[in-house]
Amino acid sequence: MIVVTSSSIPSRFQYLPKFYAKLAKQKIRPDKVELWVARNYRRFPGEVPSLPELPDWVEVNWVEDDLGPATKVLPASRKWRGQDVDLIYCDDDRIYDPNWIARFVDAKEKFPGMALCESGFTLKYLGMERTKPLPGPAPERWSYRQRKEYRIKRVLSLGLHRPPRKHYSTAGYVDVVEGFAGVMVRPDWFTDEDWNIPDILWTVDDIWLSGQMLRRGIYSHTTDVPMRCVSLDGTKLADQLTVHVEGGVGRMDANRACVQYFREHYGIWM
Repeated sequence: MIVVTSSSIPSRFQYLPKFYAKLAKQKIRPDKVELWVARNYRRFPGEVPSLPELPDWVEVNWVEDDLGPATKVLPASRKWRGQDVDLIYCDDDRIYDPNWIARFVDAKEKFPGMALCESGFTLKYLGMERTKPLPGPAPERWSYRQRKEYRIKRVLSLGLHRPPRKHYSTAGYVDVVEGFAGVMVRPDWFTDEDWNIPDILWTVDDIWLSGQMLRRGIYSHTTDVPMRCVSLDGTKLADQLTVHVEGGVGRMDANRACVQYFREHYGIWM
């Protein structure tokens, strides 16, 4: 059983119908699609606006308090814990190509028992050193030559040639999964303990969730040849956490602080 789960924030409610219209074009349809929204938001005090009309196949679930972006998976993992379910969590401001779910299904057979992602990074991206290597090679980015060939074809066709842009040319291990591109997990890989997110760290859910899985022995791996997902029109500037500063701490410093938290408490990412 496949459940696609995501969350949203008040400033993006208006774009949800368009998001689900795009999601409906998947070649492999999920068994369930869930939206998790909060009655009280950290960054948006006051009354939460009403949701727009959504397709009848979208199940809306409410939680009392906002967990930050981890709201898109932690409540769903609690709901489905102990059941034979694959959760694919994602962002509500992205467009996923029609083979998106199919790649996760295929990758589960090739890389069993791992958290599967379409995009991720290693500690090197954060400028952090480590002594223990990944259990296997990291994925290779789409090469400069491949990107250049893509641009030339676009120019020569006057913009009419628009093949999907690949994100990686090979699959591989990553330290941190990136939820914006989609991640497949099992609900039992998270516990109620993971809801206790320290101040500041709630802003960097990718590292928080990846760390919780790794300390339980779950490694993260990319799917085969994922496509680059693009932003949904209109949502690009809608209160993105990538530029948010919480308590005087920006995104990159919060990322590093979260890695350090797991080093000190669980001895991972050393």
